[in-house]
Formats: sequence, C-alpha cells, structure tokens
Amino acid sequence: MVLSDNELKQFRELIRKGETLELEFKDDQKNFSDTIIQESVVAMTNATGGSIIVGITNNNAVVGCRRIIDGTWKSPEAVAGMIMAHSVPACATAVSIIAIDNKDLLLIRVPKSPTTTGTKNGKFLKRILDAKGNPQNIPMTADDIVSGVSRVGVQDFSSTVLADTEITDLDLNLVEEVAKRRATQVTDPYQKELLLKSPKEILSATALISFHEGKPNIASILMFGKPGFLRERLPNHEIQYQVFGARGELLKNIPFSGPIAAIFPKLLELPELLRNSDEFRFRGSNVVIPEYPEDSRREALANAIVHRDYTLQPGTQIQLFEKELSIISPGAFPAGVNLSNLLSVSPTPRNRRLAEAMRYFGFVESSGRGVDYIFQGQARFGRPAPDYLGSDNHKVSVRLTGGKANLNFCRFVLSSTENPSSLELLLLNALFFQRDLTLEQLSKVIQRPESVTKEIMSKLQADRLIEMTSDRVTRYILKGSANHSAMKAVKPARLTPQQIEHFKSALLAELRRLSPNTLSTLADLVGLSPSQTRRLLVQLRESSKVEMLSSKKWKFKESQD
Repeated sequence: MVLSDNELKQFRELIRKGETLELEFKDDQKNFSDTIIQESVVAMTNATGGSIIVGITNNNAVVGCRRIIDGTWKSPEAVAGMIMAHSVPACATAVSIIAIDNKDLLLIRVPKSPTTTGTKNGKFLKRILDAKGNPQNIPMTADDIVSGVSRVGVQDFSSTVLADTEITDLDLNLVEEVAKRRATQVTDPYQKELLLKSPKEILSATALISFHEGKPNIASILMFGKPGFLRERLPNHEIQYQVFGARGELLKNIPFSGPIAAIFPKLLELPELLRNSDEFRFRGSNVVIPEYPEDSRREALANAIVHRDYTLQPGTQIQLFEKELSIISPGAFPAGVNLSNLLSVSPTPRNRRLAEAMRYFGFVESSGRGVDYIFQGQARFGRPAPDYLGSDNHKVSVRLTGGKANLNFCRFVLSSTENPSSLELLLLNALFFQRDLTLEQLSKVIQRPESVTKEIMSKLQADRLIEMTSDRVTRYILKGSANHSAMKAVKPARLTPQQIEHFKSALLAELRRLSPNTLSTLADLVGLSPSQTRRLLVQLRESSKVEMLSSKKWKFKESQD
C-alpha cells in the first residue's frame, strides 16, 4: 500500500502518540511467533476492534517487519488466512503492507466481533485500558466469555439463567416485602400498580425471570435467592465486613452471604458507618456532619455489588479503619472505564440486569451516575476525593477518607451557594485546598473537556464565588467575598507583580462600588488577608488613589476617577 504525503503524515503522528485501546504495535525481531499475532487479534476483536502494526518497537521506533522482509510471511493474504485458521469463530482481518522511511510494516485491521472469539488452542483474551489508562491484553474471565465481551455486552452475566433453577428457589416473601416498601416511595402510578402485583408478575415484568419458562436468572438469585440455594449455586457472593482499631487490631469480622435485597439495608445501617464526625452552629441551627455521608457510602457499596465479577474469589470486602473506609470488589473496571474517566464515562455496569433491579427496587439512585454521588458526598464536607489508586486488573478498590471534616469549607458551602452541582462542589473543593489552579488542572479534577470546565467556572465567577488572576497563565482562586472561612485558602502566600496589580485594581473597583468601606470587608471581598490588603491600600494612598479615614476605614479618592 502506497501512502500519500498526507496519509504518511497522519500515520507518523499515530505512531508518535503510541498505543491505544484500538492500536497495538508488535516487534517481530526477537522471540516472536505466529501465536503472538493470533492472540493479539483475538484480544482486539473481543474489545472494540482496531489495528495491529507489526514492525514497531515498544518505544515507537519503526524497525520494519522482519517476517515480510525475509519471506517467512509470503503475502498479506497468507497472514489473513493464518489468522482465520487459528481463531474460533474465524476472524476475517484485512492485512496490507505499508512503507514508512524505507521500511515495510504489516498493517492488520481487526473488526469488532459480535460474539466471544478465542484462539484455536482455546485461549480467550480481551484488550483493555488498565487503571492508569494504559492498553494491555489480558485473559478473559468466565463472566467476560458469557457476556460476549463487547463494551456494552451482547449478554451480561447477571441475565444468564442457571441450569435446573426454579422460581421456588427465590424468597417470594422477600420480593413482596421489598416491592410493597418501594410502592410507598414511587409517584409513577404505573410502577406503583406493578409493585403491588404478585411476586411472580413483578419478577417477570422486571426481567428477573424468563418470560416463557419462568426460570430465574442470576440477577434474581442474587437479589432474592434463598440463602442456602444462593450459597450453593453462587458461592462467590459474599461480603466481608471488618473493623480495625487504631493499632490495626481486628475488632469485628462479619460475613454477609444472603440475598442482596435482605443484606444491603443492613450494610447501610452498620453502626460504625453511621458515626458523626463534627457538629457546629450555623445561623442559629446545629449542623451535623456525618463521617461517611449516606450518598457516598450507599453508592460505593452498591457499585461494589453491581460491578463486581461474580466468577472470581474472594468476595467483596468492606474494611473500616480509624479514619478511612475501604471497599474492594473482585474484577477490574468494566470495559472502557479507567481512573481518568470515572466521572465522565457513560454508565457501563458489568451486570446490567442486576444494576437495573437495584435501581428499580430503590436500593440505588436511578440515573446510573452513582459514582458522582460518591465524589459529591466527600467534596461537600471538605474531604479528599475518593481514592481508586489501589485498583488493578484483578480488583476495584475505593478509599473514602473519614475523620474530622473541614469545618471552614462546610461553612463556606453553606453560606455561599444553594444546591451546588457535584461538579461545582468538586471544583470549589479543589480550589479551597490547592488555592489556585489553571483551567487545565481544573478540567482534570472533574474529568471534563476544558470548554465544559470553562463554562462552569464562568457561572461560579458570575455567582461571585471565584475570580481569575493572570501570571502568564490564567489561574482561578476562590473569591474572598464568598465567606470569611475561605480566607486561609485563597490568600496568596507571596504575591507576584502581576497579582499585586490585579488586587490593586480589585480594591479600587470595590471602593468605587461602595465607599467608604472597612479594611476587613475589603480583604474579604478581594480574597486577601487584612495585612496584605492594608499594604496594597497604603501603596494606593501614596499614589493618591484612595484616602484613609481611620485605621479601619478607607475611601476612594474622587479626584482620581
């Protein structure tokens, strides 16, 4: 294949950027075999499809495809035939030779498979982005194979019907109890009417049993299965709750293995998770701050149950330490999810039928954006964002920081804005703790494009919550007028010349708007400490732009307007 100049330029740019989920490089110079190509094709077709280029090293150097050069691979068609002969079902790839820098590369275009594909030797792999966003090929689990391994899933594991199961293996009294409780919470008349029908009708309408045969699927067994049957048929469904003391000693160790509909409410009411960390007075009322907000712990627990791989051991682990809650569930992130897009990726439950049942019966929020609630609950009380760094290809781990809340931030939120969105809270939280950030840094906080972040920041600026400073690169800081409690977070430790001019202009603008004004009010309005504000006012007075009426009151000098 001869590339045009423009195509050659685009191809070089792809190589420079490196491997992605849909692009893989192979170097056949050393320790290489046809099996390596066969497995890479299988992994890519089981994911999103894409391209494999043979003749490029791990550090993106173009070295050429040795097997084409020495004639081991007779032709592109021969390679495509070899791949078809060693994949089940046969994977039809498009193979061609391209020349770059006088070196021949082999380009293999791999389609996305509509079903699970393996090698002729019985090896099943898939291509994923790991927790850090790096592409790699990993073995598929039984869950993956059953699910068809597309990004959404041709069939999810929880919708599978187990052999030799009957509706009598479910606790129908539990179904009726949960449905009646949910009926008191919903307003939709159709849903309310359905929830008051017989357990079998409810299960059929919610696709928890097959329509014609009335046999329960895995989701219904997990939700409502009788404990003995659940332990026998799905033994990996176990949740271990552990409480550790200040010195790391194990204080509690409680296993939960019953149906989710019975044990999930108990998990939410565990006494140690209901602790309050702080309480303060605000405008005549007591404000009580939970150590682990209800939304955060509910959605974190639900995510561990809904997204876990039920073919793997051990079970889900809930570990409570002195100032930290850790929840670990078996299985990697669902396909397409990684640390860099947790807040922005579309909802991708590993067990879709189970997720739908959890939402329908009111155990979790209904939008499928439960992770937003986890982040929002932490941000609202001035705690660090949930930490997923312990996640890898075998587990998803989330840590929620407990202990004392940041009361200054709590007062700041209460006094400055009503019902902030989760993204606004995350941005304000980040600015409170890190003082000033660029648009690029703020975009990473909420995992959104800079255009979206800029729009949110414009709204916060219009609400007089933040302001911009400029020292070569535009930076954002909290505006002191939002609350006195924000003072420590927003005052620059050392002002640059550009910042000095910015704050001088801000002081003049405030004095033009309302004059005379007090030193403390001006300091609060522009987001500086009183001592910094005084120094700048003195400089403005020396240049005859303001007047000092007393040690605490200042006035704009009209003659300079």
